[in-house]
Amino acid sequence: MYDWSDIEKIDAHMYILPDEVHGAFPDMDNEFQNAKADLYVKLMERFNIKASVIMPFNDPGMMSVSLNLEDVHGNLLDIKQQYPGKFCAFADIDPARSLAESSRHLFDSVEKYQLDGLKIHPQNSKMDIGSDYNVELLKIAEVLKLPVAIHSYPNTIESPDAAKKVAKLINRFPKLTLIVSHMGAFQWKELLDCSAYVDLSAILPAFARELGMNECKRILHSFTADRLIFASDFPCSRILQSEDILTAYFEILNAMDFS
Repeated sequence: MYDWSDIEKIDAHMYILPDEVHGAFPDMDNEFQNAKADLYVKLMERFNIKASVIMPFNDPGMMSVSLNLEDVHGNLLDIKQQYPGKFCAFADIDPARSLAESSRHLFDSVEKYQLDGLKIHPQNSKMDIGSDYNVELLKIAEVLKLPVAIHSYPNTIESPDAAKKVAKLINRFPKLTLIVSHMGAFQWKELLDCSAYVDLSAILPAFARELGMNECKRILHSFTADRLIFASDFPCSRILQSEDILTAYFEILNAMDFS
């Protein structure tokens, strides 16, 4: 039996806000007040997290003061360079930009800003995951050989990030490395037969609390360990305080009987 607080791992889905955003909003009174690189690096050292992947929001106002996508990507590069080897970062999308502009920024995110993947958040962008806009960006990601993380924590079967819609899209891109963030939440069954990876961000504590540990274990093992990606969603949680997220994750995973 392994102790998940000790084994080496990568946190594949978490959030850091740039220093300029924290400086502009010093009285921030929500979980994102904890989304600081220096704070998270200490947690990485404490819990043997060797690297982490910073995710954006498809909302440039969260990652820059200027609300400018170029500055979002520049801020992400700055964090990577400030902490060499500690962070990767995925490219953002500004849904207010035209498809042509977003396509150019996706190329720039790799060539100019050294980013490592693409994040699509259909709820924040208010664009269905299967929209022409998203499909065209996925085609570019395929050319660039970028992994793509797709937010899927749907509220209904008609949500823009509904797991069934995500699964349909995944089947159109068999050569693309796709990661379904949050496992499609409580629509997880729709993803069982897909080729995509699934990450545990946000949903793992909810499975354990709302469905029980045995059912949580059954769900995770039904995907098999090869498809599961450790991810915390730090500092965000629907049911936990930021400071409790990692320890809660490790306690749950210690009971999941993975080798």
